[in-house]
Amino acid sequence: MSGSTTMGELKAANGLPVDIDCGNSKKIVINKFLCQQRVSFLDYIFGGCEIGVHIAIDYTMSNGPTNDPDSLHYYTP
Repeated sequence: MSGSTTMGELKAANGLPVDIDCGNSKKIVINKFLCQQRVSFLDYIFGGCEIGVHIAIDYTMSNGPTNDPDSLHYYTP
C-alpha cells in the first residue's frame, strides 16, 4: 500500500477533503489540513523586539537581623 500527495495539492484543496489513492481499493482521506508558521524566539529578536533586563540584589540579610543592635538595619520601635 502506497500513496502520496504534495504540499501544493493540500494547499490547493482550500479546506476540502483530499483523497489519496493507495491501491487495492484503499484510500486515505485528509479532512482538515492546517499549515502554520512556527515562530522562534530569535525571530522576535531579529524582527525588532527589544528586551529590557533589570537585576536587583537584596543584601539586607547579609547585614544581620533587624532586631540585633549591631545590625546596619536595626529597627527600634
